[in-house]
Amino acid sequence: MPKGGKQKRVTVKGISTVALFTAFVAVCSFVSLPLGAVPVTFQSVGIIVAAGLLGTKKGLLVTLGYLALGVVGLPVFSSFTGGYGVLLSPTGGFLIGFIPMSFIVGLLTSKWGRDFKGVALSGVIGTLVLYLFGVIFYANLHLDGCLSSYLAAIWICVIPFLVPDLFKIVLSALLVSRLKRFI
Repeated sequence: MPKGGKQKRVTVKGISTVALFTAFVAVCSFVSLPLGAVPVTFQSVGIIVAAGLLGTKKGLLVTLGYLALGVVGLPVFSSFTGGYGVLLSPTGGFLIGFIPMSFIVGLLTSKWGRDFKGVALSGVIGTLVLYLFGVIFYANLHLDGCLSSYLAAIWICVIPFLVPDLFKIVLSALLVSRLKRFI
């Protein structure tokens, strides 16, 4: 039982909200543009919007629910893929990186606010963490893991995506700042 003797209740509204945002992330993943080894998808928009609007705990539940649906085989990942094998693909590190990204965006927006600036800054930091997971994973699983592999992974997995990801962060910040009054 939490401090103060008050137990938090799970509500139908809370469960429905998490389920709805999990579906939103899945729909965002279907918007995909091939660009090298890792496609440009709008999954990160869904993650930033969910964590920015719902906060750390529910945002994390959305992310974990989305990944669980994909791991069990539902085609919710980019290019309508699913199954645990996707976690070993070039995009696997980014999928795993959605977990800390969601946590960080939820945490920072709770501190900095759900206005455009707070969400945009949270989204930038969350995206940097996402890059970190994606690059480490790609360099170690798909290259030989040496320093030159990390540099190559940055050129393959980060540099081509800087402008599209900046656009997605701006879009996410606009959505959260406009939709916050409805949540």
